[in-house]
Amino acid sequence: MSVGPLLPFEDFTSIEYNNITIEELNKVLKHAKNRKSCGLDNLPIELWKFGGNELKMHILELFNKIIDKNQMPQEW
Repeated sequence: MSVGPLLPFEDFTSIEYNNITIEELNKVLKHAKNRKSCGLDNLPIELWKFGGNELKMHILELFNKIIDKNQMPQEW
């Protein structure tokens, strides 16, 4: 999965963040309520919750890349 160019955002380099684990992602998704409005990504939470392990791994890769590089993707 290629994220493309990343845009810098507010500098949080003074704070150390750990990568998100699959266990943490699963816990958050388990508690997310179904049948709610989509976010800015236009993806329903059910897709995130029930999209399978491959989708979850792509989500983790994207979010951890954002954390590691301290940059947001230019395009979603």
